[in-house]
Amino acid sequence: MGLRDEVLGELERLREQKQIASSQEATVNIRSTDEDLVYFIKHQITEKEFAAFCIVSEVEIDKLSGQVDITSEIGNIVVAKKSNHQKCQRCWNYWPTVGKNAEHADLCERCVGVVAG
Repeated sequence: MGLRDEVLGELERLREQKQIASSQEATVNIRSTDEDLVYFIKHQITEKEFAAFCIVSEVEIDKLSGQVDITSEIGNIVVAKKSNHQKCQRCWNYWPTVGKNAEHADLCERCVGVVAG
């Protein structure tokens, strides 16, 4: 089982509990014992790109430190929750930048650039 599969499993759990309807509503927090994986996601592809790959609004990944009981087969703790951000009415993603532009209060920063551009 890969990391994306673990993320998808957490998303399915949230769907079953009726906490989210779409994966784009979710924010995912990952803690991993695999330093190479953490480096790869943070510096080679970025957390934002991994979030797009998992079709979630946001991913945060960090090194897991200390002694922790890990249930994951590959040494990860994956926690998904409903995003606190607003939904962009153009791309339907939940971003912290939605509502920051007075002229386009229902769009994220990226979509404002496209629409205004």
